[in-house]
Amino acid sequence: MKTGRTFWMPPLVVAMSTVAFAAAPMQLPVDEIDGEIIQPKPEPGENISEIRVERTACLGACPQDEIVLRADGTAQYQGKLFTEKTGTYTSRVNTGDWQKLAAIFDAQFFELKDFDSVAPPDKPSFITTAVRNGESKKVVNYGDVAPQLWNLQMVIRGVASQIKWKKVAMKGKSGVWGNATLSMIGGAAPPPGMRIKPNLSPMQNTPIVVETPDGKEIARATTDKDGDFEIALPPGDYFLFPGAHKDGENAMPFIRSRQPVTVKANRWTQAQVVSTVAMP
Repeated sequence: MKTGRTFWMPPLVVAMSTVAFAAAPMQLPVDEIDGEIIQPKPEPGENISEIRVERTACLGACPQDEIVLRADGTAQYQGKLFTEKTGTYTSRVNTGDWQKLAAIFDAQFFELKDFDSVAPPDKPSFITTAVRNGESKKVVNYGDVAPQLWNLQMVIRGVASQIKWKKVAMKGKSGVWGNATLSMIGGAAPPPGMRIKPNLSPMQNTPIVVETPDGKEIARATTDKDGDFEIALPPGDYFLFPGAHKDGENAMPFIRSRQPVTVKANRWTQAQVVSTVAMP
């Protein structure tokens, strides 16, 4: 006869010299039946990594913009035409707001279907996209927004309205802009059944190095307090990665991944640079 028992795992704490990070108390219940570890279920919205909403053009003065929010905290707004803000803006989304938004999408969005298949020429399209477990789902609605989609879009725009946006200058005809994020993981494997979520933090005041495919450095720029950067570059193929501070403050054991990026003529390309630090 099978019997079950429940016990609690201790919280995991990771830290670094300049900034201390502590994982939220992870007293997750772990069930064991006849010696078999039963993995805890993900929290609602935990597997959603990105949510975006877009409004496109019509024959009249319809607002055209796009909002992108991500689980790592990065946020982007692009105002195109007939909007209060025009241009590209970046910022950070509040963690609590993101968790609530992701939970709502997890419960309501992925069962929706496209409401219309043909776009009327005099109506805008409303495009809502979410990424869950690495798979992207897009719902397109033309003309009047269906109630289910309208509710979700209003939640996204409500979250976006609370964000303090910062305009990306984009000096020059072409280049790359984006955000650098630090992911810290423990060096030892977690106990069975414990779900570990890496700490994510903006890489502040960190050089972002640009190299050609043959390894020649041609430019670098320093991130701001939010981890944002922008670098004017001529069209071409490049690699981006975080460099070390000159004073050695950032001399941590990065697991650096060179992020490939292609810059096209008269365009600015967005890039996300993520580095991992293995902590003991």
